[in-house]
Amino acid sequence: MNFTTLTFIPFLLLVIFLYYTAFRKCQWVLLLVASIAFYLFSGPKYIVFILVTATSTYLLAGRIQFLHDEEKRIIAESDFAKDEKKAFKKKYTGKRKRLLWTIGDGRVTVCYSDIMKLSFPKKKTIKKIVVIPVNTCFDTIVDENISLYDKPLVSPTTVHGLWIKNMVKHGFNINDIDIAIDKSISLRGINPVKELSRQEKKRGKLKCYENGTIAVVEGKNNVEFYLLALSEFDENNKAQSSKDEVIKSLRSLLEFYDVNGQGYQMYITLMGTGRSRAGLTHHDSLQTITSLFSLYSEKIHGDINIVIYKKDRDKVSIFD
Repeated sequence: MNFTTLTFIPFLLLVIFLYYTAFRKCQWVLLLVASIAFYLFSGPKYIVFILVTATSTYLLAGRIQFLHDEEKRIIAESDFAKDEKKAFKKKYTGKRKRLLWTIGDGRVTVCYSDIMKLSFPKKKTIKKIVVIPVNTCFDTIVDENISLYDKPLVSPTTVHGLWIKNMVKHGFNINDIDIAIDKSISLRGINPVKELSRQEKKRGKLKCYENGTIAVVEGKNNVEFYLLALSEFDENNKAQSSKDEVIKSLRSLLEFYDVNGQGYQMYITLMGTGRSRAGLTHHDSLQTITSLFSLYSEKIHGDINIVIYKKDRDKVSIFD
């Protein structure tokens, strides 16, 4: 028996009937027995699969429950001070967020998360701002296959590239994104610092803006994007930046947030690492951002969340 045979239909109907009648108080038992029966009818060889899956799930769930019970037991039996209890809980739960400081109505936290998941929630949430570092031309061409081009533009593995790909995936048109970027910049009367020729840059946008220039693009489900010009492409379309340019861009971001943020939560990734070629380690980038935010704390009226990609835990700790 498999899902496409006629015998599966009466089998499924029988399980559904028993699920809501005779087995209302122990439905999990019925589902387990029905699963085993299904694999037995499909072929005895599949029983190994279901037994391994059921056993491993049961053992792992038991282990998780044991650790949870052990944590509560130790806390209950020990005379921990408040700070000791917090440190113990952090060790057991693998805390993913840390409050750095609160001054007035401004607050800065650092957390392990995924900026793309924060950027594209499945349902409408409280309004938030997500900062996306981009190049100074605000290019929107992502080159997936670099073998097709002499000088590829936006890398699909950068935050810039991932953002563009996710925008398209969620129904946005590249042309509409370009229009929104140009409109946001022109509304504030910002002029490019230079304009390249087609001989200098074969593909992509030709107008280059100053580091720290911000274009606002509306997303979906109450998300607003601040595209922050951070790195400049060289003659080979390789992003180039420096620590001073990172600091300059962050200062510009705080100025803009102070005037336009309206107290909404803002999420920002580490900057100056990886392909921006500013030469900063993850730890250096975190220290630079937190130090600058502390220095310009009067510009922060709302929650700013520094987001470290959850798979980069081994590169920087939020508890140092």
